[in-house]
Amino acid sequence: MHEWRYIFKEKRFLIIVFIALATVPSVYAVTFLNSVWNTYGRISQLPVAVVNLDHAAKQNNKTIKLGKSLAKQLVDSDSMNFTQTSAKQAKKGLDDGKYVMAITIPKNFSKNAASLSDKNPKRMRLNYETSAGHNFIASKLSESAINKLVAKVNAQVTRTYAKALYANLAKVGDGLSDGAAGATKLKTGTTKLQSGVQTITTNLNTLAAGTTTLNTGINSFNNQLSTYTNGVASASTGSKSLATGLSQLQAQTPTLTTGITSLNSGAQQLSTGITQYTAGVSKANTGAQQLNAGLKTMQAAVNDNDVTTLQKGLSTFQAGLNKLNSSLSQSSTDTTAIIETMTTLATDLKTLSTGAQTQQATLTKNLATAIQAANLTDEQAATIQKAVQSSSDTDATTTVMKDMQTLASQLTTLKTTATEQQKELATGVSALNSAFGTKDDTTTLYGGMALYITQTQTGVAKLTTGSTTLADGLQTLTDKGATLKSGATTLANGTKQLQQATPALVSGINELTTGGNTLTSGLNQLAANNSKFTNGTNELATGSQKLDSGANQLAAGQKQVGPALTKLSNGETTLANSLADGAQQIADQKGTSAIYDQIAKPVLTKHTDQTKVANNGTGMAPLMMSVGLYVGLMAFNLLMDMVTPHGKYKNAFRYFIDKTTLLAAFSLASVAILAVGVHFILGLDALSTAKSVGVLLIIELMFAMIVSTLNLWLSRPGAFLSLILLVLQLSGAEGTYPIQLSNEFFATIRPYLPMTYGIHALREAMMIGGSISHDIWVMLPITAVFAVTYTAYYFTHGKQALRIYQKS
Repeated sequence: MHEWRYIFKEKRFLIIVFIALATVPSVYAVTFLNSVWNTYGRISQLPVAVVNLDHAAKQNNKTIKLGKSLAKQLVDSDSMNFTQTSAKQAKKGLDDGKYVMAITIPKNFSKNAASLSDKNPKRMRLNYETSAGHNFIASKLSESAINKLVAKVNAQVTRTYAKALYANLAKVGDGLSDGAAGATKLKTGTTKLQSGVQTITTNLNTLAAGTTTLNTGINSFNNQLSTYTNGVASASTGSKSLATGLSQLQAQTPTLTTGITSLNSGAQQLSTGITQYTAGVSKANTGAQQLNAGLKTMQAAVNDNDVTTLQKGLSTFQAGLNKLNSSLSQSSTDTTAIIETMTTLATDLKTLSTGAQTQQATLTKNLATAIQAANLTDEQAATIQKAVQSSSDTDATTTVMKDMQTLASQLTTLKTTATEQQKELATGVSALNSAFGTKDDTTTLYGGMALYITQTQTGVAKLTTGSTTLADGLQTLTDKGATLKSGATTLANGTKQLQQATPALVSGINELTTGGNTLTSGLNQLAANNSKFTNGTNELATGSQKLDSGANQLAAGQKQVGPALTKLSNGETTLANSLADGAQQIADQKGTSAIYDQIAKPVLTKHTDQTKVANNGTGMAPLMMSVGLYVGLMAFNLLMDMVTPHGKYKNAFRYFIDKTTLLAAFSLASVAILAVGVHFILGLDALSTAKSVGVLLIIELMFAMIVSTLNLWLSRPGAFLSLILLVLQLSGAEGTYPIQLSNEFFATIRPYLPMTYGIHALREAMMIGGSISHDIWVMLPITAVFAVTYTAYYFTHGKQALRIYQKS
């Protein structure tokens, strides 16, 4: 017990040092923990500046001042020490460290809050500034506080929005009620529509039947249209002939007038010379009989097959010419057929010309024979021959024949260059058309030949009839000379009356001629419009067919409208009922404070902590108590001499025991004072005091062996290594922040740091209540290793230390 005797008798001031050193862990831990004991409970003391720049805004015709309201709530709140100030003062205070945070409510805060119903709503924004350089922890605590503040503001604004939503929801309910009423009216209208649709369906069916009848009638009309157009064409042709005849008649009216005048004069002379006439009647009667016989022979000749052949030839030529004109409108591939047709026409024209010449010769011969047999005067014979010769025109036929031959030659050449020479073919055909002409144009071949045949036949017939009548008259005159004289007198009177009526006759002929020309012009226009009329009726037929088809389709489609309207009516009933139900459901939804709170804070959090930690100081106690014990042992080895013996020891073992009891007493005293201090001064209540004290003793023993061993064996370098080990353990033993927040180096060395297990064991004993066996079984081997090293020092260095002490 030399070490204790040395302290209490020779170096009593060491008692004070010893006691002071024993309180180092308690002072270190209790002082530090007291400074951070309840930091989160004193956040309300943190000074925060509030700057309100917000301007009032309008929402639903109400003025809102959310910025002013929020600033007042913050100032009245005790969550932090809020002070409302200007933007300039807030910035200066933040720069000086007077405020840990400055909250600025921008000027559009209320305006953005009122933009919920806008097309592009805008979020409200709170601006806050911190100065981590003045105090990093304070800035982080401020951020946590501002997040809570934003959540609170969000809840308040959401509650306001919910109230507005329920207010608008009531209006929606009214709208749904109106919609239900409207749907009911719509259903009524649909019912009326169904009735109207039924009427339309009936009418459409009638329309479809009518269009079918119309289509049938139009088709029948089109079938008869050709008869009409053909009749119009025939009437047009006939009117032309009529106009020609009337023109000729009109041209002869002067002659008629002159003739009637002469007739009247002759009738007067006839009455005078009737006696002379009667005397020559017998002779004339004989000559008339002979003339009648000759005329019959001439009529037989005119009605001979040659005239018939001539007429057929003209018809055949006309048909060929029409076919040629039709062929010209076809494509160039039909050129050969056109040439063949032209060749046939040329052949027919030759035959026609030959027949005409033969008939002319025969007619001339028969006429001469008839004149000779009738014993006519030279003047009468010349008149008849001139009339017959004027009805024929062989020169036109010869000219046409030449043109036809030339055209046939040209058509042969066209076989190789049909496309290029087609225009010349059209020119030739046009010349042929002009030369051949029409039946009504007497200046052309066709008209001249037709007039020739007609006038010849008519003239012969008239001559025959006249000769017969003449013979009968002469016979009658012979038989009734007295009657003839009386008749001459009557004739004279009649001719005189005829002469008086001649102007009226001439006027009538002129009017008839004018009417005939007008009729001809109208029929020509009508015939010219035949194609348009035909096209129009064809288009009418096509349109009628489309109308019939459309009417049938419309009637068929209308049948689908009825079922669709029935579905629509049913849907409108469902819509009306659904809208009414929806309106009632909305009406049943009444906004209450509970509902507003539910919308504002739909999620509530429930925090359950498996362990009980009263405050920040309690949570940091394991670290600071461990560090305090370690620092105390470093101070003890620094101030207490654990090497020099202070008495005569019989052996090294007693020397070891003496020094070790001093270390053990210090360790026990340190643990006891620390445990008492944190409990009674700070008020720390551990889950298990006994277990906590036991862990402290093991930690103290482990640290004692580590620090003492390093100091014994290495002296001052050992003390420095102890300090380095402390720094590493402060950083890597996971005493404050989770090791996951540290870098990889400290995460790697953590399992090899003794304090890691001491802190964890204290947490289990003081706050968690779990098992500490793993930590104990790690700390005890560490303690044992350093205890052996610690003991080895005294047994290896004890004898030398004792010799030195004895010499001194």
